[in-house]
Amino acid sequence: MSKIWLITGANSGLGLALAKYVLAKGCKVVVTARDTAKLPSSLSAAKAVALDLNWPDERIKAAGVEAWKAYGHIDVVANNAGYSLTGPVEILRADDIQAQFKSNVFGQLSLIQALIPLMRERGSGIFYNFSSIAGFAGNSPFGAYNASKAALEAFTEALTKEIVPFGLRAYIVEPGFFPTNFLTMAKSTENEAFKTLYPQFEGITEKYHAIHVKDGQVGDVDKLSARLFEVSEKPLAEGWTRIPLGPDCGQRLLAKLDVIRENVEGTYPPPFAHLINDPKRGVHPDFGVGSRIRSAASRIQPGPSRIRPPPSRFHVIFSSNSETLSRGNYIVSRSLMCYLCGPSCGIRLERR
Repeated sequence: MSKIWLITGANSGLGLALAKYVLAKGCKVVVTARDTAKLPSSLSAAKAVALDLNWPDERIKAAGVEAWKAYGHIDVVANNAGYSLTGPVEILRADDIQAQFKSNVFGQLSLIQALIPLMRERGSGIFYNFSSIAGFAGNSPFGAYNASKAALEAFTEALTKEIVPFGLRAYIVEPGFFPTNFLTMAKSTENEAFKTLYPQFEGITEKYHAIHVKDGQVGDVDKLSARLFEVSEKPLAEGWTRIPLGPDCGQRLLAKLDVIRENVEGTYPPPFAHLINDPKRGVHPDFGVGSRIRSAASRIQPGPSRIRPPPSRFHVIFSSNSETLSRGNYIVSRSLMCYLCGPSCGIRLERR
């Protein structure tokens, strides 16, 4: 049975390409734009709902309910609408940064909050939250845009864990460079002031486009649409949240991870550096502090079974002082910050 999609910002770019693709697949589609009269004729088979992510929270939520009622429910929500603010951090105006976050983060969250209860009642549904490779490996002078996408990614990582028990999923859609009007919009937000203070960024949007074309790193919007349609039919493995898209995206993700790894290995406190490459750390998927402490405790068990002690056998008190606490058969030594929770490694678990 074909699914019902809600796609925001469908008047151009990736939203338009996705809407056309799923319509061609026989899906029913609700599309949004700030001015529905500007939606192209190629989307005439879709139902249109006006939506401006700069609207107040309640008005955005009302638009979400209106979109739901168009066909009686929604199976897939593609939160695509957004734009890029351009400019070095030094000269960005507070009002412009707030507007960037209103469109790229807060407006998206209002729509999500309106639809979760409705999807939860049905017991199924997918959120595609469109981020960007810039949300994980961003460049200058797009700090505000990078930060807004990073915030949306962080929300999505938490969201998907919260809604999985209801039969719902949330994904971070992570496009690299695609031939849309995105950079044209980004250029329109440039501030003349930075051309004097930061001349190296003059014409940056044109250079960015030219470099990707020269290197052959230009994404295919039809392939992006096909991939999202595929995942809507066959979800990714449990725990997989990101959908990297475009020839440059994977490269930039892995390059950033390499830098992070070098950073960690170069600064991790020596007494615990060996734990970085320990494949038996057994960190629990929920990243809970208790599970990590239990995992650490399991490593110091004698014998082949390495049975983990119950949580009640030890306890950790967080304070600014070094301290040693005796709990059951273990001694928990603490200095400044637990290595299971932060960058300054300090906890040891030992047999008494």
